[in-house]
Amino acid sequence: MAAPGADPDSTRDVSLPRDRCAWFRLCKPSTSTSDFEQAIQIQDIIWGKETGSIPYSVLKTATKIKALAIGAFQNNTLVGFLYSAPGLWKNELIHWSYRTAILPTHQNMKIGHSLKLFQKEFCKKNGFHSIVWSFDPLETRNAHFNINKNETII
Repeated sequence: MAAPGADPDSTRDVSLPRDRCAWFRLCKPSTSTSDFEQAIQIQDIIWGKETGSIPYSVLKTATKIKALAIGAFQNNTLVGFLYSAPGLWKNELIHWSYRTAILPTHQNMKIGHSLKLFQKEFCKKNGFHSIVWSFDPLETRNAHFNINKNETII
């Protein structure tokens, strides 16, 4: 899934601990219809269809507005993704991290953290000094991921 000017064939392999999983590939942004459709399916699995997934049209538009739609793949199957978009908050150009989702079968394998690290690099390279997001602090795993793993400033 994609960033403006990125080489769609360019990938970065991320080696995860062997006891967790063999290899994952974090793709630099692309415009693959299949990737976007899989991202919608993952959202439906994680949050249910009734919560509303980021639609295909929004994911596809990401490439045109310096948004980031990135996937983690295992054997060419999307197992997790992240979507964030630019915005203005308190007169500061920010990137709003809207969704990070990992299939239940692939959670606790550092995939979400790898996606967030890629997002951090993307934002630095593109002039965004802050990444903001909201989360439910009563969801302890979510709170731990956002505050402890991703070094959040509250």
